[in-house]
Amino acid sequence: MSITTTYKCDRCDKEQDTNNQFWRIEIGVRHSGQSSPNRLAHMDVCRFCLEALGFYRNEFPAAPLPPAPTIEELLREIVERCGFEPKE
Repeated sequence: MSITTTYKCDRCDKEQDTNNQFWRIEIGVRHSGQSSPNRLAHMDVCRFCLEALGFYRNEFPAAPLPPAPTIEELLREIVERCGFEPKE
């Protein structure tokens, strides 16, 4: 019997059978006196989504990339995907 693992991009739902082309984007929140974050949101994305989000670029991109989203837009997307509710 064999086990097959399928990896799926959290942003575009693209699937592949190897984890070597996925990157984890993490956001942690900590008090300045703490050594490690107490709230951590993350998403695992494929290379295409990583480039589309503006985190990674090839030296010679095949096509011009859309304008990079603002940090606020990136934070909002990650927090929404992880199901955190904003506190007021």
